[in-house]
Amino acid sequence: LDLAARLENNTLRLQRLNVGAPQGSLSLTGDTTLETLMPLQLQANWALQPGSPGHAAPGAVALTGEIALQGNINWGEAVVFELDYQASADGLGEIDPQLPPRLAATGQLRGAQTGDAITLERLALALTDTPVELVLLAQLSQISTTTPLVDATLQWSGLQWPLTGDEPDIGSSAGSLKLAGNAARYDLELIATLEGKDIPASQWQGHASGDADHVALQQLDGRLLGGELRVSGPLEWNPVVRWKLQVEGNGLDPEQLIPDLPGQLAVALHTSGQLHPQKGLLAAVELEQLTGTLLEYDVSLNARADLEGEALQVQSLELQSSGNQLHASGSAAPDAVAIQWQLDAPKPG
Repeated sequence: LDLAARLENNTLRLQRLNVGAPQGSLSLTGDTTLETLMPLQLQANWALQPGSPGHAAPGAVALTGEIALQGNINWGEAVVFELDYQASADGLGEIDPQLPPRLAATGQLRGAQTGDAITLERLALALTDTPVELVLLAQLSQISTTTPLVDATLQWSGLQWPLTGDEPDIGSSAGSLKLAGNAARYDLELIATLEGKDIPASQWQGHASGDADHVALQQLDGRLLGGELRVSGPLEWNPVVRWKLQVEGNGLDPEQLIPDLPGQLAVALHTSGQLHPQKGLLAAVELEQLTGTLLEYDVSLNARADLEGEALQVQSLELQSSGNQLHASGSAAPDAVAIQWQLDAPKPG
């Protein structure tokens, strides 16, 4: 620890504050005026190096960056803060080649604390040289308790991965997520678009409620492939990840996903399962119906299957199309495939 500062009248000047640790370092400089309306200017440089000094951990990535903070804090009856910041990080490309080698951000922090409540009027972040922008609005109450209440809205635009480039793998051009409650009981509302290089453009709207261990998805409605899709059911993550979901859709045109495969399909299925600590993924899927037209042929499909790790067990599969029928069952694993099937095709072609 290395500290040098001086007080000139009511101005505090932080000439340097250097903190070193085996995992990295932090250096601060800045100044402020010790008044009710306190202007603040702070500069920080940081470095992160996993491992002990001079002995980096195998594969460890050294990161460095800067932070600049300026604005005012009013220490009145309500503590009001109006701050702007700039931040950057270097070396991210070594963590993931899809990350830019340098990432910079600018933003604002506006809000106030009154008694046992904090109003966050705006916490904004914009990533330089990317379309990503985030804005958080929030009201926190009962902050002195173990279960403070939160009423927050996160808005975004230009979310995508990778962060740069004109053809992201996945992205959300606009959306918002609202959260109200606390860890013991909260409600969620989602409105978002979803698109990507191999993902059809869609719009989603959902409602859910939950606690620290699970969330119940009342409904997640999507408009995609020219039709509609609804997902509902519970999701848990304690003590293990498990789910039980119902999926229903209609008016779906597969040609929007697979060229030269026009159709109009309706689907109903439910799936349940868990991530078992020893056996891995355990899942059951029942396709109650997949009906409609495909390439101008009537189709009807239902199936039941179970998945344990990499082993798939097809309990039954029945496909009917224009008077033709296919029945199948069996199993498939990385080292063996055993399928029994029967085809009755009085009207081929």
